[in-house]
Amino acid sequence: MLPGPRGRAVRGRGVLRGRFAGGTGGLADLVRMRIISKRMKSRRPRFSLDRSIAFLIYRAHQRALAEYRRALEPAGLTPQQFGLLALLYERDGQRQAELCVRGATDPNTMVGLIDRLAGLGLVQRRRDPGDRRAHRIFLTTAGRRTFRRWLPSQRRAGSRCWQALTRAEQRRLRDLLLKVLQPKANTRRGGSSGHG
Repeated sequence: MLPGPRGRAVRGRGVLRGRFAGGTGGLADLVRMRIISKRMKSRRPRFSLDRSIAFLIYRAHQRALAEYRRALEPAGLTPQQFGLLALLYERDGQRQAELCVRGATDPNTMVGLIDRLAGLGLVQRRRDPGDRRAHRIFLTTAGRRTFRRWLPSQRRAGSRCWQALTRAEQRRLRDLLLKVLQPKANTRRGGSSGHG
């Protein structure tokens, strides 16, 4: 609250009235204002991004993504493209819809990834014998060879990302993330002590 015209104090948040100049109680009002200001600050909800699980996961993801990008740059591939090769290497001949779910990718983005890798001769589409409207995606010989060639560099990138953790801690982190990603995780009873 600051002195207004003719020495009258400007009302702040509807709690203080008085005169700082030319009247009595000016010093008392100033002290009272400071006390109330401190009380208002103490009532603000505490929040720190460093305590937010979601934000920390996002930061870790960004760091890992940067490492994987650098590792794949010589191959001319992106982490998403290599991830699609990995999904098909793990289980070849999946439908596009399955790849979207397993790769946590929207359909439009998945179509673009497949088109790009098909243009590089690394994957190919084939009609699904059980559903002529659908396609199944397969690795080509070049795609399988490319994945095997660059897998070691991806593993080294992963090691750099998580080098601050012991092997046991890495396994624990992986298990916790898998637990969070289970469909039933969102229906767990009870609240959370974190900021999200």
